[in-house]
Amino acid sequence: MTVPNPLRPSGPVEIAAGACALLASHLELLAHQLREQVLDDSARDRLAEAAERVRRALDVVTAAAGAALPDAPQAVAAPAAPAAQAVAPPRHAPAGRVPVTATIVTWTRPRQRREGNRFVDTGQRVGLKVHVSLDGSLTICGSEIPDHATMVATTPDWHLHTNCYNCAYRLWPDHGPAGYIRPVNSRDFPLRTECPHNQGRGIDAKGCITCTPAAARNWPCPRGCTDPADHDPGHRFTKCTVSPPRQPLGPDGRCLGECESTDAAMRRANPGFFYDLADSAMMYCYHCGHPLPLWA
Repeated sequence: MTVPNPLRPSGPVEIAAGACALLASHLELLAHQLREQVLDDSARDRLAEAAERVRRALDVVTAAAGAALPDAPQAVAAPAAPAAQAVAPPRHAPAGRVPVTATIVTWTRPRQRREGNRFVDTGQRVGLKVHVSLDGSLTICGSEIPDHATMVATTPDWHLHTNCYNCAYRLWPDHGPAGYIRPVNSRDFPLRTECPHNQGRGIDAKGCITCTPAAARNWPCPRGCTDPADHDPGHRFTKCTVSPPRQPLGPDGRCLGECESTDAAMRRANPGFFYDLADSAMMYCYHCGHPLPLWA
């Protein structure tokens, strides 16, 4: 006897439902990328054709779902539920979907000094982590709140106050704030902001060239440029870079005088500038292109 595999769809209804769920999940993942794309006419035509095919398929599914069974008795309406229960958020809900008002609490402990084989109090106190609590008696990380603890605030912006990694780690799946990145260790505080151009992907704003553009190269400009855009770090040379004239060559295609490397020629023509040139810039002559005697 063959045992059916419960993980594989066994009927057209299950196959159609699985296909719709798979399509919806893919489109949700691609939604933010499609909004950022600059589409040409060909891409728009392809998307329009695909959307029309999906629309026709969904019409078939909708008609099948709304069609009444032949010779089936009319279903009796079920009594209304006494109270509507709150719908739980989806399993992979984005951060910030369920905000929570929490109590920010912290406390201190006595500072101790070792003397021989024992520790004695110094009369001073040491500040500990700033924790988050939902009930006022126990922190999210599991520590009991002592009587001498200080209640800092009761706020939904708990992520702006706490520096306890365990509290933030446990709160994040259900109450993580939108626009921030989940901390990875106890030193990842204050929380890093998320790049608005890559929402939901956990990319730091400092790693985005749009949010945090790189500093201008060779700035301030020794030649007096006023626009940092002229010193774009993405280009090897700035707009004010001067290319020195090449020396005359002899009949053999070599310099009449002494050869000069490309690195030396660029530095001579642009004093005060730094250029990250390739190693070959020091190996070949700027004027004739032949290898320098040191590298020949």
